Amino acid sequence: MDADPGYNSQADDQVDADMEQAQLRLEQLRKEKGGSGKPRRRLEECHMRKARFMDQQNELGDRMVNAADLIGREVESLRQESNELEQIHMALTRSLKNAQHRAPG
Repeated sequence: MDADPGYNSQADDQVDADMEQAQLRLEQLRKEKGGSGKPRRRLEECHMRKARFMDQQNELGDRMVNAADLIGREVESLRQESNELEQIHMALTRSLKNAQHRAPG
């Protein structure tokens, strides 16, 4: 049996070795790609938590503004009430002085 002149055992072995290397590299890349999903999910979770935090922060800011407005209105109402009470006090004081001057004494 004569060897086939176009057959090269070394070249065939090299092709097999290259194929094996390529398959190993493909497996490695698939593992890396599969592993990159976890950080991506963590990043997405981080973005979702950040968005929730921002929403809550905005809601809290709105509540604080509303509370400050309410406090401002209450303070203004108390100021007006205090002014009214002061005027009543002054009027009663004048009335009392007038009554004392008129009373025989």
